[in-house]
Amino acid sequence: MAVNKGLGHKIIYTLFVNGTTLFSGNHGGGMWLRPLSDMNAASTEDFSKNLPINFSLSQNYPNPFNPATTIRYNIPTAIHVTLKVYDILGNAVQTLVNREPQPGSYCVQFAAGSRRLASGVYFYRLQAESFVSTKKMIPLQ
Repeated sequence: MAVNKGLGHKIIYTLFVNGTTLFSGNHGGGMWLRPLSDMNAASTEDFSKNLPINFSLSQNYPNPFNPATTIRYNIPTAIHVTLKVYDILGNAVQTLVNREPQPGSYCVQFAAGSRRLASGVYFYRLQAESFVSTKKMIPLQ
């Protein structure tokens, strides 16, 4: 049997291992799972060594951007995280993340075109308990 049997969409947004199961978040909101024992592992590397050890929020790219930009962040522990976009007056424009992810590195896209944002400076803010980091971004119209 092919390892990707039942995968559906071939565009994969997220891979996650929980115990002995591999989960995949796919294009169109689909979820696929497979026992790890079905996988032919070419490596025995311990990927837990690659988990981030600190919280961090990276500068979005591209910046300035039109119509979309990517924001990367690292979470070293399972903790409630919010990532929000604010206008220059401090008004929340959009919540991009509001959940408790597993430790790891993540990226999220922000599409300014769908929000009809005015040109100017905006901020995005990552908060996880006492950790807070804010960066500046500029959408082009």
